[in-house]
Amino acid sequence: MSSKPVKPAATKEAIVLTPEQKALVEQNYFLNIRELIQLVFKDPTLTLRNDGEVKAVKQALSELGKHVNAPPTKQEEELLVVLTKEHKEYIRNNIQDANSSLEMARTIFNNDRLLQSSKQCRAVQLYCRQIDPNYRKDEEVALDLEYKVPASPMHLIGRVNKYAMNKSSSKTLFDAGKLSSIQTQQLDSLLAYMRMPLFKVEADKFVRRIDRDVFESTFISNCWDKIDLAAEHVIQFIQLSSLIVKYNQIDRMMQRVDQRVTMALEDESPLKMADVETLNGLREKATAAMKQINALIKSLVTERNKITDEKRAGNASMHNLVESWKRSEDRKKIIQLAERQKVGLKQEIERLSTMSSLRAEIFGLSSEDILR
Repeated sequence: MSSKPVKPAATKEAIVLTPEQKALVEQNYFLNIRELIQLVFKDPTLTLRNDGEVKAVKQALSELGKHVNAPPTKQEEELLVVLTKEHKEYIRNNIQDANSSLEMARTIFNNDRLLQSSKQCRAVQLYCRQIDPNYRKDEEVALDLEYKVPASPMHLIGRVNKYAMNKSSSKTLFDAGKLSSIQTQQLDSLLAYMRMPLFKVEADKFVRRIDRDVFESTFISNCWDKIDLAAEHVIQFIQLSSLIVKYNQIDRMMQRVDQRVTMALEDESPLKMADVETLNGLREKATAAMKQINALIKSLVTERNKITDEKRAGNASMHNLVESWKRSEDRKKIIQLAERQKVGLKQEIERLSTMSSLRAEIFGLSSEDILR
């Protein structure tokens, strides 16, 4: 009885890593093999049972002269020990959309007081560069994470000239050597507004340089020439500046997601529902933020118009009062002059009435009759 020939098992084609994947292996050689294959192939579902991926990564480690689970350097070990598996997964999922490694560090460690120099933030920075060697978002972070209010009115001049609009001329608004009294008042008032605790609290929320510049420039451009703002109006201008920054942040995220959706459509790749849902959610947030901005602007304009009208009415009332006072003074002077003239005339009549010839000519009229 002849036996049927046995077909040889189909050999699975070996996986060849791309240069980018090999770079990730080189940067993350000290991770355990499961974490490493998940990172290299960007698939958190991979396990050690995925022989092809495991073999490809081990081959890359061998070519680098590294062995599986090679110990990290002392610095890398000190930093990465603070990151858990969940932390790393969050970073991988949010590295494109987060503003900076500091923002992610504050989120995953639930600590808004972390600084860029903290151990936790440096760990996130290192892991971001391991995922993407070209990661540059931290370069956009403000050099001084804690906002510092200008020390004096003179320190404000450069910022006002930079951000405020001169409606009457193309020249700069302020010349440090030739400040008028009203300009001095404007700088003093603006500095007082910026020294309010709420202003610094809001400024510290924005760690990206561009966000902080937008916040500060929006506030200065709106308030530099308003020397009569009440505290509640200053708070509203701070809120307006903060809302405009948040709208810009939403718009940036929208552009990134929209770019991913557009690229998928151009490549005829399947759309990710997560991207579509995120884009729709961001559009709703942007619309809501713009409505808040418009409502706040309308409220502030209404209040400013009311204050201006009241001031104009007050000035008009004062002018009328001054004019009335002037008219009253004029009347008193005329009456006093008339009284003096009347007294002088009476005295002259009495003097003349002593003359017998003149008395006969006036036909016996008395001095009182003449003065009537």
